[in-house]
Amino acid sequence: MTKEVRLLFITSLTLLIYALSIFFDKDAFLFPFPLNQFIVLIVSAQFTFWNFKKYKLASILMLIIGLLSTLGNEFYWSIFLNYESMTVFSNTIITDIFQLLSGIITIVLGILFVSKQNRALNYLLSSFFCFTFIAGLIISTPLFSSLLLSISYFILTISVRIKPVFKPIHIFWILLLTLEASKFISILFNK
Repeated sequence: MTKEVRLLFITSLTLLIYALSIFFDKDAFLFPFPLNQFIVLIVSAQFTFWNFKKYKLASILMLIIGLLSTLGNEFYWSIFLNYESMTVFSNTIITDIFQLLSGIITIVLGILFVSKQNRALNYLLSSFFCFTFIAGLIISTPLFSSLLLSISYFILTISVRIKPVFKPIHIFWILLLTLEASKFISILFNK
């Protein structure tokens, strides 16, 4: 087991244990999905640290995705801003811009992965990924948005499993799938 797989396994196991503890305590199956962006930031920073020499561009893009998605979540801004400042800040489009940039970089990273695969099937999967990912970003209903994003990450996970490129950081897509699927499950079962 590589250190990247071990990190992904520990992260997933921690999320599952958290959700099970909430289930046994409150009879609700909740993952800590407000922390997903921060988890992406921490894991992508570790992947970048381990693999920067080998995959400079892919590592930097992963790190940027983690940073932008964290900055795009108002939850983290509320830690540093007081109530009045947070109220004003919530009415701006700053977090939306960070989320949009994170989405664009995610598509760029997905295209980078697929471009190294050079297979017609992978190009088709990449098209489906882009379509479902963009639809997931546009749709404002949290349940359907999370479902479409989970599907898009699943599609790219399948693509990089068919022909792995950028090994071992290709499992970054499994991390994104795991986190988005946990969010979808939390929303679905706790409506």
